[in-house]
Amino acid sequence: MPPRRDALDLVHAAAPPTATADQGPLLHPPPGVPALAPLAEPERFVWDHAVARLSSLELHALDLVRDQLRELGAVSLGQLRRVAGKSRHRTAGPVVGRQRPGIAKGFAFIVLEDGAARGQLVISPDLSSRQRV
Repeated sequence: MPPRRDALDLVHAAAPPTATADQGPLLHPPPGVPALAPLAEPERFVWDHAVARLSSLELHALDLVRDQLRELGAVSLGQLRRVAGKSRHRTAGPVVGRQRPGIAKGFAFIVLEDGAARGQLVISPDLSSRQRV
């Protein structure tokens, strides 16, 4: 199967021109498929999500910025479980779940995802009001 960009160019080139009997074709197919450089894995991931909202790559969105997160002192959710004795940690991940049930006395529950790991944050009402902005 050709890469997606090449396949789209092939489909466009193969599209039959529309014309009436007294008129020539409105568009002529391009003379050939242009040579395009293959997309790098991060570019393909972003393009897949922009077009289809998902990607077939074995890649998580955080994989694209994991080195920068390490430089900022962030630990993955998998590592967070191993260093649970410390009081403060920096981590990152897309929010995949958010709840603030009425019976939870103001507590909020947020679920972060980091590749294969997920972690639930419990946000106290005091912290929520101090850090809301």
